[in-house]
Amino acid sequence: MPLLPADFIKFIEKFNGFCAEGNCIWGINTLKHSFNDILSENLHSHNPTPDNLLLLGSTETCYIGYFKSSKQYSMIDKASFMVLHNFKDFTDAVRYV
Repeated sequence: MPLLPADFIKFIEKFNGFCAEGNCIWGINTLKHSFNDILSENLHSHNPTPDNLLLLGSTETCYIGYFKSSKQYSMIDKASFMVLHNFKDFTDAVRYV
């Protein structure tokens, strides 16, 4: 699994995730890795490229992901893992959600 990007770390330090109307940016729960925990969600996903793609959150039909190789945030279809939209940074990805 890729390392967390710096701008995501800043977000997690301040908010440690959020969910609103079924749209989530996952946080970190060091005591009990469970629902909406970034580690748990990545381990239980069917991500075809876990060494390159880190899943950061989800909507009902999409994941918000970070591609290590391109340093790009993307909206990714949950069923096909096809990239639907790219973002210039994490802030733009969060605004989209």
